[in-house]
Amino acid sequence: MTRASSPGEHNRVAGRLAGELGRDTSQLARRARPTTVSPVDSPASSAVTRASLPGEHDRVTGRLAGELDRGTDQLARLARPILRGSFRTRSRLVEAGVVESLMKLLRLGDRTIQENTMAAILNLSKGIAGKVRIGGSGGGLEMIVEVLNEGARAESRKHAAAAIFYLSSLGDYCRLIGEIPSSIPGLLRIVKGCDYGDSAKRNALIAIRNLLIRQSYNNWRVLVAGAVSVLLDLVRSGEVGDGVKANSIAILAKIAEYPDGMISVLRRGGLKLTVKILSLSTKQHCVVLLLNLCVNGGSDVVGALAKDPSIVGSLYMVLSNGDCGGGRKASALIKIIHEFQVGMAKFEPVRGSGPFELAAGRDWLLRFRSEFLAGLAG
Repeated sequence: MTRASSPGEHNRVAGRLAGELGRDTSQLARRARPTTVSPVDSPASSAVTRASLPGEHDRVTGRLAGELDRGTDQLARLARPILRGSFRTRSRLVEAGVVESLMKLLRLGDRTIQENTMAAILNLSKGIAGKVRIGGSGGGLEMIVEVLNEGARAESRKHAAAAIFYLSSLGDYCRLIGEIPSSIPGLLRIVKGCDYGDSAKRNALIAIRNLLIRQSYNNWRVLVAGAVSVLLDLVRSGEVGDGVKANSIAILAKIAEYPDGMISVLRRGGLKLTVKILSLSTKQHCVVLLLNLCVNGGSDVVGALAKDPSIVGSLYMVLSNGDCGGGRKASALIKIIHEFQVGMAKFEPVRGSGPFELAAGRDWLLRFRSEFLAGLAG
């Protein structure tokens, strides 16, 4: 190991590793396996170092892309440490056609090949070049969503959810991913699944939030998939971390920007739960959720908030924390509650932005008042 740590030996080991990618032998498997866990200055990482040298990019990436077409698990496993390399290395691999080769491997159906290949695709999805090539490689998004739902191993499904998280940073892909019927239900299975840790759940939650933020048409798809119940259960759960709960509340706040989403949150006791969380710890997303519920729900929601003696104190705590965005929303919510309490002005949402705009000339509150009050009692 000492000899291999020298710069010259680094290059020789890396060259042999890249040059022997096509050999499917047990000896090569034993030599390659440590590369997935070795430190930065180890022989394994030197594959990336050598690939970054002038003139070596094309040789190493071209050979890897060509050998991956042969479709062996050994090659997919060897590709994983190389694909963790620098941004430049990954870009050259994408240019050499590695994405298309990996997509062919995904179709083979072998569970080990699927896991290693999905991990490699995840690494490439972090860069813009990889994102563009994955989305344009003839059904690449659909194949990733298929692994998300039907992957043979939990690790494969986790890698697929993380890849969707990175791919959802592009607005056009948010539309395309949302249009795949099983994409949002698949992400929600990761969120509520017992086989997945907080990291996998956060990746899936942030992917869902990206789909909502960058493409408003996905809001009804999230509702139809039953996201509100799943998210509220996560917030109530004592088995997930604060990061998962914060992301869940952030998605609920985004859902509550729309009348249908607001109704769904209120019907399931979301208002009472959010007030309880806000009283225990000051969370900006809780304030945003409460404000959206008030804006769309009107006097019934504001009146329910005004009856809680702890709410104003909790909002002032948010103000004192110095967060500009959360502070402004907390201030606006305090003003709404204060005006309701003292009767100085009657709060009413802006026409056209909430459920008070009547679709058939009937008063919205009269149609939904009984359900509304039942949800507020929660």
